Amino acid sequence: MFIYSWYILSMYGEHKMNTNNRPDMQEKWSKLREERMEKIYDYLEVHKNQEHTAYSLAKSLKITLSTVQQLLDNLFTDGLIILEQKVEKNRVKKTARIKRVNEFVFTELSENNPKLEQMINKAHEKGLSVWIHKKDGTKYEITKSKKETEEIVH
Repeated sequence: MFIYSWYILSMYGEHKMNTNNRPDMQEKWSKLREERMEKIYDYLEVHKNQEHTAYSLAKSLKITLSTVQQLLDNLFTDGLIILEQKVEKNRVKKTARIKRVNEFVFTELSENNPKLEQMINKAHEKGLSVWIHKKDGTKYEITKSKKETEEIVH
């Protein structure tokens, strides 16, 4: 009788310790989630010219499909990727891709925005100018030293 009851408890997972209340486990899972999000984003960035579905990402990165779908949704809500739906052979195919430069819209311009800072640094490494166009018609050029900005009104 004891073995049978232990089997039922272990089958339903009641013998396992609840890890949701442990801060170290929550930190571990959130760190793993962040690492996987970075892995997916880096993969999409390297393979820009290809269409990627959640299934193809899961297969190539060896991450479960449900996890990839959740992480793609997180990346989409963070505004880092675009999810598109295409109809091919009477099937709806959802693909993910990196946002292009002209698709980024920042409602708040601050130096604490890591994505904006990364884009500016990449542009400066390539020797390109960075221009910020505001809704009121003013334009700002951001030079390599971030403190120097030049305002040009057209």
